[in-house]
Amino acid sequence: MGRIQALKQHYGDEQAKVLNQLAGLGYRAHQLDDGLTAATRNNLSEKDRQNVRAAAQAAAAEEERQAAKAEYIRLDAERTAAIEEARLAAEAELSPQGVSPEAVLLVSKMTEQEILDAVDAALTLGENGLDTIKLCFAMARQKDFDAASARIVEAVPAFEEAYEDILEASSEPDLGPEESFEMFADEAPTQQSILGAPMADIDAYARMKQ
Repeated sequence: MGRIQALKQHYGDEQAKVLNQLAGLGYRAHQLDDGLTAATRNNLSEKDRQNVRAAAQAAAAEEERQAAKAEYIRLDAERTAAIEEARLAAEAELSPQGVSPEAVLLVSKMTEQEILDAVDAALTLGENGLDTIKLCFAMARQKDFDAASARIVEAVPAFEEAYEDILEASSEPDLGPEESFEMFADEAPTQQSILGAPMADIDAYARMKQ
């Protein structure tokens, strides 16, 4: 497994943990107390007490869900930064060192077959030909010479992991973190769902907050 693929799996697992924590959100909400003092509770009807309790539980559940969403988005941003760092490291591994501007200009004018011919010639030079191969590889990727890129990686297996990392870095999810979270995360229970019936005309919890 390449470095970037491993990073994606790691952060995917961490985000999955965040989503899984929300699976028991409804149950935890039902365990919460309304936070009222005994005197206040005694001044409310049973119906109002139920409304207050359900509203407090729904508010706490939504707060927990929003905290989970913030963590999910934070992990996504951390994943993006880690992938970019790994991509840059991979690019550095494949970058030629000390090639002249003339050599770059020459290779930039080559056809795909000419690049492959240059690689074949450089392979005969051993370590001394490595920078030439890297330059040819960079140009092949820049020009989308996929066949040449594949043959260069086959000829120089040491390039394979870094090349896979670069390809993997270009593959991003279709959905952004907010959209992804909303698609897969459980909803927080509402006051109505906690009560199991339509809300009363008088919302005691809202009235108390005024």
